[in-house]
Amino acid sequence: MAELLGVDGLSKTFAGAGSFWAKQGAIGAVRNVSLTLSHGEVIAIVGESGSGKTTLGLCIMRLMTPSSGVIRFEGVDIRTLRGDALRAFRRNAQMVFQNPQASLNPRMRVASIIGEPVKFHDGLRQSALADRVAELMGSVGLDEAEARKYPHELSGGQQQRVSIARALASRPRLLVLDEPTSALDASVQGQIIALLNELRERHGLGYVLISHDLRLVRGNSDRTAVMYQGRFTEVGPTDDVFRQPMHPYMRLLRHTMPSVADAGRRRIATGYLSRGGDQESTGCAFRGRCPAARSRCADPQVLDPSQEHAAACWRTGTPDFDDDWRRLMNPADRIRPG
Repeated sequence: MAELLGVDGLSKTFAGAGSFWAKQGAIGAVRNVSLTLSHGEVIAIVGESGSGKTTLGLCIMRLMTPSSGVIRFEGVDIRTLRGDALRAFRRNAQMVFQNPQASLNPRMRVASIIGEPVKFHDGLRQSALADRVAELMGSVGLDEAEARKYPHELSGGQQQRVSIARALASRPRLLVLDEPTSALDASVQGQIIALLNELRERHGLGYVLISHDLRLVRGNSDRTAVMYQGRFTEVGPTDDVFRQPMHPYMRLLRHTMPSVADAGRRRIATGYLSRGGDQESTGCAFRGRCPAARSRCADPQVLDPSQEHAAACWRTGTPDFDDDWRRLMNPADRIRPG
């Protein structure tokens, strides 16, 4: 299948002025990340808050300039685009932001917010524009009565649906979805995900789905990339990553997922997912918090791009790894509510 998006060796480093930043030094938000996305495919980026997921999405959209690396859209490096070529990319790639209230202009009514990209890209006016806006609003479950409202007059879920309608207005081929359902209740979440899946199948859209909701990711993505401290620790088909995770970080994340069999309790190795720490400059980024770490983990660990399912962990598949893991996941590590 033809490549829609390609990212090679992408890094983004933040370094600010002032005494605080002078003490902290440079912060590597994204560190040597590579991924590919085909037409009609969904790749999910998962990881805890602060792992670099949103920064990666902003770089892909060229809303943030990467420090190094290459970002290709349909074979063209988007960092070189200017003028009409950049406008064409903007039409074909759109982003749905995590905080809809912050991403919507508070001085514009809903009809104008959704209609602005339609006017800019398609040149529609008056009745044709109104019809297109009504069609987009209906596709995301918004009533016509919301068209004349301002964002602050809407609920969080309605604001997010306006954001999705606006993103769909230019008929893009790539959507970067940054927590697209986090502001919605469960019933509306299902409607929005069903809509996104329908649009994907109908138009061959590619999605980069950024989410901390592992259940959402497991049921609605083809491949999953697990991110920790700006690096990918594991990449592979979603079913394989969830059924047989290879990296200790993904194993711990999977154990936090609620299930019927685990009702009334959360299974988690205490402290390993809640302890902070500085970035590791070399070796496995997770080794400072890994319950199965060894001295060799201080050596550089890299993903093997030739493998369909790969992890940056040398212990995967070693004879004692699963035994260590079973000892860690014992009943004493289960936290009961209350």
